[in-house]
Amino acid sequence: MDKQYIVGDSEISFGEGEFHIITAKSSDEAINKFIKEFAVQEDIFLTHVYDKSINMSFATKFWLQNQEDEDRYMESAEALISEDEFKSRVYDFFGTDRNHADIFIDYYFSDEDEEDAKEKELFTQDMLVHMWTGLPFCKVEAFELEKK
Repeated sequence: MDKQYIVGDSEISFGEGEFHIITAKSSDEAINKFIKEFAVQEDIFLTHVYDKSINMSFATKFWLQNQEDEDRYMESAEALISEDEFKSRVYDFFGTDRNHADIFIDYYFSDEDEEDAKEKELFTQDMLVHMWTGLPFCKVEAFELEKK
């Protein structure tokens, strides 16, 4: 039986963020619906995944994956790893979905403008969900609303 849940980022107060009422069979289903229908469409998230900077973007997950990578970057403003290692890390992240990895890599190393790519929705919804859940971008929780 479907229930109603209030779903959102549990690390911010109710008045500061967006919370949504989701109808689902379970809290896990409500969270998945929230991510798919709302979270991956938020501008702050889209800006993060389309940003091509080495730090403070989705690409940071691949360029600066460990303390040694971060230390080198902080000392020299250079990435310690090669493009090939970056690509290998992207493929590892996307696992069996090599198409998503190829799309990200091709975009990242292209001259395509971030805003143009975002406007064209270069990254599919499934790809964005994978990126969002693989970060994780924020802590989402679902709370069942009680009927009166």
